[in-house]
Amino acid sequence: MDIRFANVRHALTAPVALFAVLALGACTTTPNRVVVAAKEMKLTELVNHRVEFTGVVQGPGELGDFIIISGNRIYLDKLRTGNRNGQRATVSGTLRYFQPPTAEECAKGCDNADVPQHYWIENPKFTTSAPAQ
Repeated sequence: MDIRFANVRHALTAPVALFAVLALGACTTTPNRVVVAAKEMKLTELVNHRVEFTGVVQGPGELGDFIIISGNRIYLDKLRTGNRNGQRATVSGTLRYFQPPTAEECAKGCDNADVPQHYWIENPKFTTSAPAQ
C-alpha cells in the first residue's frame, strides 16, 4: 500500500511542477509596467514617451483641462473631460513639452509666441476614472 501512495504522489507532483514552470515562463513574456512615484519623477526625462498619469482632473486652465504631476500642470490636449472635473483619473498618451519661441526666433513673426511653456499629453485617453479622495 505504501508503494502505491508514493507512486500516486509522484504522479500528481510532476504535472504541478510543469504547470508552475509554464506559468513562470509566461510571466517573463508580458511587458513590464513601471510605476514611479510622482515626487521621484523628472518630467523632462519622460517627454516624447508614452506615459500614464493618475491625478485629479482640474480646469479649465489657460490651456484647457489638466492634472497636476510633480507640481506641474499636464494639459489634456483637447480631451473632452465631460463631467470628470474634480475626479481622480488615469490618463495615458504621449507626454509633450512646449517651449515658446524666443524673441529672436519671432523677429519676423511667429505662431504661438504668446503661449506659455507647458507639458501636455498628446492624444490622451482615460483608462480609469473615480471620485477624488
